[in-house]
Amino acid sequence: MVFESIIELWQNADGVIRGCTLLLFVMSVLAWTVILGRAWHYGCFSRQYLRPQGAMPSSIQRVQAFQGNAEQRHLTLQTAVDEEGLRLSGGLVIPALVGSTAPFVGLLGTVWGIYLTMIKLSSQGSQERLLTIADVAGPVGETLIMTALGLAVAIPAVIGYNLLEKWRQRLVVQLAIQVNRWLVEETYQSSHDETQKVRA
Repeated sequence: MVFESIIELWQNADGVIRGCTLLLFVMSVLAWTVILGRAWHYGCFSRQYLRPQGAMPSSIQRVQAFQGNAEQRHLTLQTAVDEEGLRLSGGLVIPALVGSTAPFVGLLGTVWGIYLTMIKLSSQGSQERLLTIADVAGPVGETLIMTALGLAVAIPAVIGYNLLEKWRQRLVVQLAIQVNRWLVEETYQSSHDETQKVRA
């Protein structure tokens, strides 16, 4: 029933409604592409770098060779972790934008469709007979599908964005913990080696 209404709406639609429909389709494809791609990337990142005794990302490995006191190394490593967090956030703006704008695109299609429907029905009513609720409800109800399509695009995008952002924050925190643990062990080992040299 809904699918048939969408087909009928598309066949009777003008350029504005068709443009809104195509825009919603493109927005949905972009949002799902980013959501699935980021989810796969976060999973790979977690398996590769956040296991016990796992390797560090290349950006942090370069910083680990930095020579300096403990405070300098800590600040340098923290900066590297923040930069890695920014890299992980790449692309998340797309589902965020889709989630915030898709309902309005659907609403634009609905308002424009109702406007065209009212013009068409008013001309029919003046030429033939008085219109009834049944005459108005069908065409107006079909245009409301545009609002439903906008929400259908926006809701998964919003949910996906929020889940991915929470996942990203968790990955950054876990990476920071792992880096700090490595720095503590490195500092302890260096201090232990210096103590052994003094005793020797």
